[in-house]
Amino acid sequence: MKRLLLAAFVLHLLGIVLTIATPYFSSGFWPLFISTLFIGMANGTVEAACNPLVATIFPDNKTTKLNHFHLWFPGGIVIGALVVFLFKEIGMADLWQLQVGLMIIPTLLYGYLFSKLEFPVTERVAAGVSMPRCTVL
Repeated sequence: MKRLLLAAFVLHLLGIVLTIATPYFSSGFWPLFISTLFIGMANGTVEAACNPLVATIFPDNKTTKLNHFHLWFPGGIVIGALVVFLFKEIGMADLWQLQVGLMIIPTLLYGYLFSKLEFPVTERVAAGVSMPRCTVL
């Protein structure tokens, strides 16, 4: 789980930086496409790492705790919308790069916090269930 969250952190950081740098490329489409791809992959990686983490930490209360965890996805959208609205109200609506750059703050925060944690083994590992192998036919 820790390696997945490290990958998510790197992908989030790359996606944010590439989004900000997009106007400096001759073609705006491909850098923006790739940055959006990085952000999407990072979001999926957070899901892949944190869902089993939450289930492992709260084995007797999985559903409630997973709901609490997922509640903050729209919560982040609301917070971001309020920040953008504030920028518009104070006359800084054209500073979109600064608005996008503000996402680096929570990204660095979660990267730092997760880097200091010891992660428990998942329920699958604790139960001794082997990882299924995928074979291409």
